[in-house]
Amino acid sequence: MRRKNRGFTLLEILLAIALSALLLVTVYSVYFSIARAVYATLESQELLETGRILLEMLKRDIRGISGTRFPLVSTVEEINGKSVTNVVFVTSAPSSTNPFRWNKVGYTLTQDRQGQWIFVKKAAKNPNDNLDEIGTVFEVSRLVNSFRMTFFDGTQWVDQWDSRSTGKLPKQIRISVELSDEKKNVQTFTAEEDISSAV
Repeated sequence: MRRKNRGFTLLEILLAIALSALLLVTVYSVYFSIARAVYATLESQELLETGRILLEMLKRDIRGISGTRFPLVSTVEEINGKSVTNVVFVTSAPSSTNPFRWNKVGYTLTQDRQGQWIFVKKAAKNPNDNLDEIGTVFEVSRLVNSFRMTFFDGTQWVDQWDSRSTGKLPKQIRISVELSDEKKNVQTFTAEEDISSAV
C-alpha cells in the first residue's frame, strides 16, 4: 500500500499564525498592564515613604526644642506666587554633624537654577552661628512642592513666630508638606507636635 504524505494546508498555517499572534498580544497586554500597575504602586510608595520620613525628621527636631534660651524664628516668604515657610531653631536632637550637643537647624523650600523646588535643611554646630553664612546645607528631597508650618499660641494658630519678640515658644507646631511625583500625583502630609517646654 502506498502511504500518502500530507503536509499542512495554507489555511491551517494562517490559522496557526493568527492564533499565535492573538496569544502574544494578550500576553503582552497583560504584562504591560501589570508593569504599569507595579510602577504606579512604587511611585505611590515612594511618596508615602518620603512623606513619612520628612515628618519624622521634622518632629524629632521639634521635640528637641527646649526652653527659651535659643529663639525659634519662622517667617513666610513669597516666591513666584507661592508662600514658603522659613524656620530656624535650636534643637537637642542628635545630628550626623554634632550628635552630642545643641544644633541650630533651619528648614525651607528653595528653587534651583532650573526652577525645580528643593526641600533643604541647614545645620550648624554652634547655636549662635548664622545658618546662611556658616551652616551646612543638605538637600532633603526634590518631591516637596509645598512646606508650611503654623504655630499655636494657646488660643489661635498663626503663620509666623518669633520668640525673640514674644519671649515664649509656641505650645504646638503644625507641619504640612505637599509632595508630588513625575506623574503629578500629589499627596499632602500633616502632623502636629507639642513643644514640651512650652506646655
